Amino acid sequence: MASANFRKTYFGSLGLQVVQAKPSLETALQGDILDIERLNKLCLWVRIPHAYRPLVWKVLLGTISLAKEVWPFVDAQREEQFQDLKQCVAVLSRPSSAIRPDDNLTASTMVYMLLIQLDTRSPHHLSQAFTPTSLPSLSHLHALANMMLEVCDTSESDAYWLFESFVLKYNVSLPGYGPAVDAERERIMTEMGALQNLLKAQNAPLLNHILSFGKGLDAYCYSWFRTYFANVLPPQSLEGIWDIFIGGAPGIFPYLGLSLLLACKRKIEAVRSATELVYLFTNVERVVDMDAVANTAIDLWERPVLEGMNKDLRKALGYNF
Repeated sequence: MASANFRKTYFGSLGLQVVQAKPSLETALQGDILDIERLNKLCLWVRIPHAYRPLVWKVLLGTISLAKEVWPFVDAQREEQFQDLKQCVAVLSRPSSAIRPDDNLTASTMVYMLLIQLDTRSPHHLSQAFTPTSLPSLSHLHALANMMLEVCDTSESDAYWLFESFVLKYNVSLPGYGPAVDAERERIMTEMGALQNLLKAQNAPLLNHILSFGKGLDAYCYSWFRTYFANVLPPQSLEGIWDIFIGGAPGIFPYLGLSLLLACKRKIEAVRSATELVYLFTNVERVVDMDAVANTAIDLWERPVLEGMNKDLRKALGYNF
């Protein structure tokens, strides 16, 4: 595969003698102090094996220290805090919910745990406000929480703390945090502008058809970018995309949007109203192969890097363009 050849050469520039992800990660994870730049580069050019992903993401998101000697202490403290937060949700949700402290962790529980953790009100005032009906829509947070649950399928505590780190690092909007909402909208509109430019270059008639119903791309695709596509792609398809994103390349998401639009091109062309288009994009997972969409997005994202190389180097790497 051409992209595999490119990654092999890239590994050589990093001083790695192997291209397999597992040996490369084991090398990167050796030593008392981890090299975050090395891990970033591995995330960009290799798909991280599922078993290693929680640890790699915890390091890159700042959930744990680069110094391994403090991990046991931090893990113990985090586990205790995790159990306390889970207990708080069980207490504050009564009698409106049947949540119990010993229940399996759910995305909803994770969201409520985070809101409790970040809330500065007294327990009395918090208990009065903490009801599902009193909270605004939290669907974007549920999608992110569910993604972390799937990634950390062996540790509920890891899933929660990765979720917390992700939300705080990337300024995901939360109820009552106005600046985060503004920053989030600015990010999304920038990414959607990039998507529109990519689609115009790849298939201008398709873009014109979408825009012909009098609405911009944000009317159809905003939630994709708000959830980092966690509400569209299943976790097993999205994990590799998030590897690249967490590794330092947020520019992957416009390419993922492009790949989705191109994958359902014929369905889009058959649409005759904005309402039909909204319905299609809301249910897009039913009409396309999401694994293929993710792989195409990665290839599209890599291509500009390759196009920066001269023809002889591309040929040496096994590419025919």
